[in-house]
Amino acid sequence: MVIPHQCYWPNSNRGLGANDAERQNYYQALVMKDEDNEVTAQLGRATQQNAAFGSSQFAGQIEHMLGREVTIKPRGRPKRNRDNN
Repeated sequence: MVIPHQCYWPNSNRGLGANDAERQNYYQALVMKDEDNEVTAQLGRATQQNAAFGSSQFAGQIEHMLGREVTIKPRGRPKRNRDNN
């Protein structure tokens, strides 16, 4: 059974609107809102590297669930230690 989230219920204190038109207008305004360029860049990097996007606590939870690292890694190969060559 699918039950709509509380924010879609009419007369809800935290709802998106009292009717379909109000909810659609509110949601469209939310989606069309300009995002911070840095947040957009962080989201892009996380998406490209298949990494978690969120707090370090969130990333830790995801790593535990998946059993693999989900943090963003620096580009390129690791720097060589000249002493060990």
